[in-house]
Amino acid sequence: MNSSLLATKHCQLRAADLDDLSALEHALAMPEFPRKLPLSEMYKAGRLNAWLARFCQAAPDGKPQLWSIDLPETLCIGQVALVPRPECEDYALSFWLTPRVWGQGLAREAVAAVIEDAFARRNIGQIWAGAASWNDASAKLMLALHFSRVPYAGPGYLADGEMQTIQAFALTADAWRASRIAQD
Repeated sequence: MNSSLLATKHCQLRAADLDDLSALEHALAMPEFPRKLPLSEMYKAGRLNAWLARFCQAAPDGKPQLWSIDLPETLCIGQVALVPRPECEDYALSFWLTPRVWGQGLAREAVAAVIEDAFARRNIGQIWAGAASWNDASAKLMLALHFSRVPYAGPGYLADGEMQTIQAFALTADAWRASRIAQD
């Protein structure tokens, strides 16, 4: 399988490209999109193009760090990022979806595909994910994908003029493999 193309039951993930900017801007402009997220802050500050361009550059190993999620008839309904954390050997996971597809299980499918790619084909040892304390949907998704809550001592992040606290999650390759065996 092409390592820059991941397929699920309902969607396909591909390496993000600069043509995805308009879909990203459209989603962030929707009134339902949370304003208390770092991506919303970049949108307000006019930094989305630079953010996307950074991710679109080839990763050191030639594998994408940002995947765009496509449906059969619609390009870029969301994205999933998996990037090395500078302070350790873990990778950080983040994702977004356009509000018009929320509640359809697409985030779970897309994130699960990226996790499988990370553990089965890239030999990543652990994935870390943070969710704003108010973001119950993201926390529920992390737990459904077998992440465990872990302590987080960081300062959080500033968004919409307020400091946002973070709940942290981690999933090791061994725990992921064990969860897959338990499902069989």
